[in-house]
Amino acid sequence: MIIPRWSLLAGGAVVCALCGTAPASSISFSLANPGSDTVQSGTEVTLRVEATFDTRLSAVAFALSASGDTALTLVDRSLNPTGANGLTYVSLTWQEPFEENLPHDLIASSITEVAVDNEFDMAPGGASDGLPPGSGVLLEEITVKPLGVGTVTVLLSNIAAAHTTGPPDGALFDIADIGSGSVVLTVTSPPGDFDGDGDVDLADLANFVGCMTGPDNGPVDPPACNTFDFDWDNDVDTDDFGGFQSGFTGSF
Repeated sequence: MIIPRWSLLAGGAVVCALCGTAPASSISFSLANPGSDTVQSGTEVTLRVEATFDTRLSAVAFALSASGDTALTLVDRSLNPTGANGLTYVSLTWQEPFEENLPHDLIASSITEVAVDNEFDMAPGGASDGLPPGSGVLLEEITVKPLGVGTVTVLLSNIAAAHTTGPPDGALFDIADIGSGSVVLTVTSPPGDFDGDGDVDLADLANFVGCMTGPDNGPVDPPACNTFDFDWDNDVDTDDFGGFQSGFTGSF
């Protein structure tokens, strides 16, 4: 087995020394949201990095970033477990140990993911040579948390890929600039967020007191006070205060 050595070049390209060359294959990437595009502030959302390719995939690299009205934090990530053919996180320069570096503020700066098959064998297309070809193959799941109210776009970009090559066995990021993908989330106020700033804090508590009607003494007025009617019984009372306490986030 020849262990490839990866290096980061000017412009962000990651390449492999001790590796052969190979013809480009057909590959496309996407960022998918299996859940709702509308989420409450402070709710974690799981997104999927997927790929469709016709040649075994030995390595991938891509960047994740975000822009919009709200904060967005990457709180967790995991590669698709695929046994012996799976990919493993590595650092950009390979020589350094991989670090999670989470949580990460995707609005402030992007984060680059690099994953390789560390089990190359000497026969091209062998059982340990990366992920087998497929459509909509899950590469990575990421969990993000938006904070605030508005829209935020999660962007997948700077995509590069590698596939099995002839002896000496290895991989090279010979397929670069593979498009991009994005997911747009609409972030709404959680229950109890009277002032609409995406959190439930002491400022909202002050308004709760002014909105209290007592038991069975509705309708709630003004209508904005309905955000405090946690049990939907047309009043704001001590039962609803229990819901307010449970949803209290403090200021973001």
